[in-house]
Amino acid sequence: MVYFKAIKSYQRNKMIRKLLMVTFLATRVSSAQTVTNGSFETGDFTGWQTAGTPTVLGSPPTPVTGNFQALINSTGNEATGIYASTNAVSASVLDTFLNTTLPTNANGDPINGEAIQQTFTVTEACTLTFSYAYQSREAPGDGFDETGYVLNGVFHILADTSTPGQSMANATGFFVWGLPYQTVSITLVPGTYTLGFVTYNTFNMEAPSGLFIDNVILSPLPMTFSQWENHFSFTGAPTDTPENDGVPNLLKYLFDINPTIPMSATDRASLPVIGMASAGNSQYVTLTFRESQIETGITINLQTSPDLQNWTTVNPPTLTQQVGVDPATGDPLIEIGVPANGTNKQFMRLNVTMP
Repeated sequence: MVYFKAIKSYQRNKMIRKLLMVTFLATRVSSAQTVTNGSFETGDFTGWQTAGTPTVLGSPPTPVTGNFQALINSTGNEATGIYASTNAVSASVLDTFLNTTLPTNANGDPINGEAIQQTFTVTEACTLTFSYAYQSREAPGDGFDETGYVLNGVFHILADTSTPGQSMANATGFFVWGLPYQTVSITLVPGTYTLGFVTYNTFNMEAPSGLFIDNVILSPLPMTFSQWENHFSFTGAPTDTPENDGVPNLLKYLFDINPTIPMSATDRASLPVIGMASAGNSQYVTLTFRESQIETGITINLQTSPDLQNWTTVNPPTLTQQVGVDPATGDPLIEIGVPANGTNKQFMRLNVTMP
């Protein structure tokens, strides 16, 4: 087995010493490619182009992540403020902006609306995901206002007033009918992409519809340990340390560290760190580490022991949570732990295995 030791003492109540020993036998490279401001947490459309006057706003509905989300309206003559028809641009302007031809529907041709878009480059195969919620002033079946996304000039419908499942319970604010947030996933190969979102009126401009967008992200596809080695054009055993830095290949796979170059300070900061955390009325001894987004085919178990001889698997762990995102790689920062209570010594290890 491969051992990574991170030892530190903590005191609690009767000066109880907590020793945390971490055991790893594991796997995981991440991609730094991102969509700029994909969750609109700047509070505006930084990184995006706009047509018309779309809006970044908070709740309602509750954003999928963070405090903000985008709202793209078809706008309407009966509305004021951000929903007013004066905020829209014509269908021909939308076509030019999105490099597409917006489709007609059963009720007529596109009239006007709003859109946003962003261009980004993908260097490795990955998954594009985004969340959307459709809401409208139109009753289901009336008007057929369209909402959709446009990828490299190809329009894909997301929802309109004929989409099943709409209810008044899902509507917020100005809207009266709607669908809850749902997620779309698209696999992308390397290349340059322009992703747009649009809402537009057909038939008339009386009652607007809206498309809420949040959490637009790129995620690398899963990569086995062998594929990870091929990615870096090297071969070696999981226990090898070709850079003579004391960190075996399997650990670098798990913590998303390039195995072909000396480790940087940022890489070393991704290794497990012992700490304490509070959740509810309880305190926990924790281990925090960077977990690569691409690992696959491994089993991770948290184990505890009173004597370093007899180990018990804690499944699921008492505490497991994401506490942030690594700014260098985009990987999640994971905190895992067990209660820091009692009067006996307690040892903990993270045991990660692959077939």
